[in-house]
Amino acid sequence: MSRIVLLKCASLIILLSAGVGQPSAVDRVAREQLSKANADGFILVHDVRSGRVLAHIGEPKSFGIDSSVAPLSVIKVFVAAVWLEHGFGDTVVDCDGGQRDRVRRMNVEEMLVSGCDSAGKRMAVLLRQKIGGARVLSDLRRFGIASLTLKPDATDEEWGRVLSLGEEQVPVTPAQVAVFFAAIGNRGGKLMSNRTARALQSALDAVVQRGTADSIKDALAGTGWHIGGKTGTGPGACADHCDGWFAGLVGDSRGTRYVVLAMIRGKGLGSGVAAHAVASIAEYLAANEAKKAQP
Repeated sequence: MSRIVLLKCASLIILLSAGVGQPSAVDRVAREQLSKANADGFILVHDVRSGRVLAHIGEPKSFGIDSSVAPLSVIKVFVAAVWLEHGFGDTVVDCDGGQRDRVRRMNVEEMLVSGCDSAGKRMAVLLRQKIGGARVLSDLRRFGIASLTLKPDATDEEWGRVLSLGEEQVPVTPAQVAVFFAAIGNRGGKLMSNRTARALQSALDAVVQRGTADSIKDALAGTGWHIGGKTGTGPGACADHCDGWFAGLVGDSRGTRYVVLAMIRGKGLGSGVAAHAVASIAEYLAANEAKKAQP
């Protein structure tokens, strides 16, 4: 038996099937990670090749695959896709420095790697200036953010804040994020160009290797597998009580194999509990594939 979940991403309808009945091994590992976090949230594991959802664990149980949640800085990847699709990959903007840091100029990849909010805000505002607010919002809906309420004529301050911080007006569901990230891992699929997907994949890999998620860069060392992804933390100045996101792509030498998402409420930075939960699941997936390959 299977459970069919219908997702409508603008004109694109995608079917995801998840097994029911006895929990799978992946399901049990995901459940263990959420239990270990001792917090509300969700973990989702999506097979890029088959389109199947291998696991979705939510606490409370009402936190389903179609429940709305703020994407936090994961929204930056959606906006980056719009940016790249319209040919702005070489355009750079300022990232504000702190009191002792100089202003840095960065492209969209470095914005994702560093997680620079001010650069993300400037890119969102510049994108609207170049192609119009209605077009930006239309593209975001096509990528799966169907329920956004941001207006095309919002002030620059509101527009930049919403599309860089992702704390309001851009609700997503675990299923929508999984479909979008699966398209990145699947060379763009029907959602975006291969060029955009490759650029985003490279940026997400760099987030782990030298960016905001470098705490998990050695998780798959020696396995022949790799992990990339985007952190999200918020809302506001929440310190150790932040909600944390990590939206990850896990693959081997043949390409991306899985999307693994974790959103953990109230346990701090996305590079902490959420990222490490995804890394632990990635380790299991890599080990399981190695075991199956043995004669």
